[in-house]
Amino acid sequence: MKRCALLIACLLVITASSALADPPPPAAVQTRQTMNQIFEAIRVLIPLSLDPERSHDPARREEVLRALGALAQNAEELGRHGLRRDAGFSYLSRSLAHDAREIYRRYQAQEFREADFLLHQIIDTCVTCHSRLPNERSFPLGAKLLEDVQVKALPLPERARLQMATRQFPAALASYEELFAAKASQPAELDVLGNFEDYLELCLRVEEAPTRARRTLQRFSERSDLSPELRAQVRRWLESLAEIAAQPLGESELARAREFLRRADDRERFPQEREALVYYVAASSMLHRYVARAEATDRDLAEASYLLGVIEARIGRTPPLSQAEVFLERAVRLAPQEPFARSALELLQELVVSGYAEEEEIPSDLRKNLSELRQLVEKAQPPSP
Repeated sequence: MKRCALLIACLLVITASSALADPPPPAAVQTRQTMNQIFEAIRVLIPLSLDPERSHDPARREEVLRALGALAQNAEELGRHGLRRDAGFSYLSRSLAHDAREIYRRYQAQEFREADFLLHQIIDTCVTCHSRLPNERSFPLGAKLLEDVQVKALPLPERARLQMATRQFPAALASYEELFAAKASQPAELDVLGNFEDYLELCLRVEEAPTRARRTLQRFSERSDLSPELRAQVRRWLESLAEIAAQPLGESELARAREFLRRADDRERFPQEREALVYYVAASSMLHRYVARAEATDRDLAEASYLLGVIEARIGRTPPLSQAEVFLERAVRLAPQEPFARSALELLQELVVSGYAEEEEIPSDLRKNLSELRQLVEKAQPPSP
């Protein structure tokens, strides 16, 4: 299928710049000016992006490079802004800036396959970032761009993720619900490809609509083509959604997140970790809000970061987009004297080592960072038994 790769990449960077950043008024004016410049680039790229053969045409080379240069420059600005935000946003914005620079370099070198791969990675980055916090503003530009006939013709899963990436959340919810109801959809495939994770994040984190999630999953559970295992898993999710709705709201977000994680770790009730998905997503929603406000003490922010690291390690997207390592490191640095800092360090070491075939292959900068964190914990805590 022909991919609208260049269009998608530019859409995502513009959306991230406008919807994720929350700068003071002068910076906001600058952001809008940058958006307008990028939108002008999109007007050039739209007819090309729907056909990769045309976008790779040497006759269009300079035209595309100018647009991709604007993409990279705008992403770089977002990355600088991310340094002033919470750890998750900082990590994702830096990833976006890195990939945008690399896309420009790859296209310039005519390494089109590699450039296309990174474009799809940018989609995942924006989906991950936009699904962390409640939806507080609309993005009309994204709606206009998604009216393109070719974009409307995308398969439902791709369309839904593009809608998430451009902050068209109600449309994304409708697309996922249509996907779950479609007879042509294979239930096991829907589960394996992460569609339920995306949908639950939309309902619980972004739109704060657990009742809608219950209705959708109830209808899905009544499909005749579900395997017994998947049907039981969905029923566990439905039970969890009902319990979350009944949870008292008077507790702090950190306290409620602790309780949800305690329930998720009940192996008698959830022998398979995936059955606890609803509790993990609900806990992460509260923790993301808690961390983003940054009103707590370093100790409590450290604990929230540790819990987010644990959740990301269990249900987060695969590297390079997993934020687990970022949150775990922040937990250690903020409160190395706390007992959970040692647990955070152990999990961080496990995640780093698991990413390499041999421990000796771990890059020197990662080794140095782990050593520094280990020394922080050892100095701040008594030796472990």
